[in-house]
Amino acid sequence: MKRVRIAVVGAGAMARSVYLPALAAISEEVILDTVVDIDQVKAEWAKERYGFRRAAAHVSEVREGDVEAALVITPVREGLDAHYEPVMELCRRGIYVLCEKPLTLSRRRLEQMAAQPTLMPIFNRRFTPVYQQARRLFCGESLQCLYAQKSGRGPVTRELLTNSIHILDVMRWMAGEVREVEAMALSEDPKQELALGALLRFASGAVGIFHMSRGAGQWVERLEATGHGRTVCVEAPHLVRWAFEDKVEEYRPDLNRWIMPAEAKFGFTPCLQRFLAWVRGIEPEAGITGPDAAQSYYLADRILRTAGLPGLDE
Repeated sequence: MKRVRIAVVGAGAMARSVYLPALAAISEEVILDTVVDIDQVKAEWAKERYGFRRAAAHVSEVREGDVEAALVITPVREGLDAHYEPVMELCRRGIYVLCEKPLTLSRRRLEQMAAQPTLMPIFNRRFTPVYQQARRLFCGESLQCLYAQKSGRGPVTRELLTNSIHILDVMRWMAGEVREVEAMALSEDPKQELALGALLRFASGAVGIFHMSRGAGQWVERLEATGHGRTVCVEAPHLVRWAFEDKVEEYRPDLNRWIMPAEAKFGFTPCLQRFLAWVRGIEPEAGITGPDAAQSYYLADRILRTAGLPGLDE
């Protein structure tokens, strides 16, 4: 197997807890060339810990002759559109880019990023074993109702666009595009949604219910799909249970392997592998294209504005 030379842009918490361990787990597929972080202590730590060839302070130091692909996971802080500039610079140089959410909080920049032919946006839930099993169980049959819940503890700035958009994207991935939206929200700060509920009508005619809360006592991510006498329930990332014709069965990823690392259970590792297959030319297109991912951001924007909250910046 041809190993892909890759750069990692951002050596913060997500890199240390998820992506660097995931890359280490598939070391036979990659050559770790450059790690970039403005904080050189973090960059040097990642270089020494994971064996990158070099550490750098800016994405301009990533040389297209040295790498074929890059992973952009720079932290997104309030008021900072941290992914746009590195993604656009790398794509302009013909480097394949896998980019964490959010792509951007700007509609204009989203349109520009979505048009980049070498960009694959990350929506790792599509690669999560329990959600993939749930999608397979409907075998192409139309859903009639889809309910999704994403809850966590404490307020997060731009929660829907930066975090809960994951589960919204899963709804699109399973049921198709949305035709109608009704939404309500609870918020003390217009850019910190405490609770949000949306009623969706998909183009297929199916009904969707989306529920997000940042006032919960624990982290919860659930999905329930029903239709044609079938029910599929997901409690991410551990369990999917389905009922059909008086039979109830379930699938737990951890039972198929003695221990499944979090980066695999939440879909990060298979997302990386799908990206690398595209870079090698094994797959003809990205696992998630820019225009496809943009539709999830536009849906989040529509829900926020319908609920009276600010959406994507113009």
